[in-house]
Amino acid sequence: MSFITLNGNGAVFFDLESQNTINESENEDTTLSKSSSLFSKYIDLKEGTIFHLFEKGRVEQEKKKYQNSSWSSRFKHSVSLGCKMTLRASPLVLGFTIYTYLNSKGPSHTFMTRTERAIQEIARAFIPAVVIAPIVEEIMFRGILQNGIHGGQILAEKIAPKCISETEAFKKITSPEARILGAHIPFALAHLNNASAIGLEFAIGQTTNLLLQPAISISNEIGGIDQSITTHAVNNFCTVMLGVTLGFIFDTL
Repeated sequence: MSFITLNGNGAVFFDLESQNTINESENEDTTLSKSSSLFSKYIDLKEGTIFHLFEKGRVEQEKKKYQNSSWSSRFKHSVSLGCKMTLRASPLVLGFTIYTYLNSKGPSHTFMTRTERAIQEIARAFIPAVVIAPIVEEIMFRGILQNGIHGGQILAEKIAPKCISETEAFKKITSPEARILGAHIPFALAHLNNASAIGLEFAIGQTTNLLLQPAISISNEIGGIDQSITTHAVNNFCTVMLGVTLGFIFDTL
């Protein structure tokens, strides 16, 4: 429907159908923009990776954001990071499950036998992997090492002459990214000790996977050791459950 209106400058032709079409288009654009924003927030697989770490200013921005947020917001962020770590590691877990299956004595033929085995594996791995390892390793690598590096950086900033402290190299050495890597690299390399349990090839794969996603150290930088423990525990729990579930499925073949 169209009509003509009059104003001080004369007649103006107005097409109502065209205007409705424009409004609908704008609404669709707004909806798509919101959907894209939600997608990037919750399905951002780059989050927690080495690419996230070197995205200029991102760690500092998130640190400021979560320092003023509620405990529940920090907890959700930790859970999200832990789940994304597992998702990115899932091809490695699948490969290890297939390798274990191919080298096993054979499938368990009854549902109850498979269920009992799965429950036993969860019970055997839960306390060491989901409770003890996150607490002990986070105290060592984040509580002592990462925070210790941070203390050294603060001291260096105080005692360094201005001609040194204003250089780009010094700023990089005293940056959050430097202390994150300083704690994360030894943490990742320590997983080579798992070679005796899962084989050298998969220990190297696990270490490489961890080197590429320093999410736990980022968690500690953003929200403190309680947040990094949560991220670590969630990642280990999800990895254990994924491994057991895949093992149960392959056991039925």
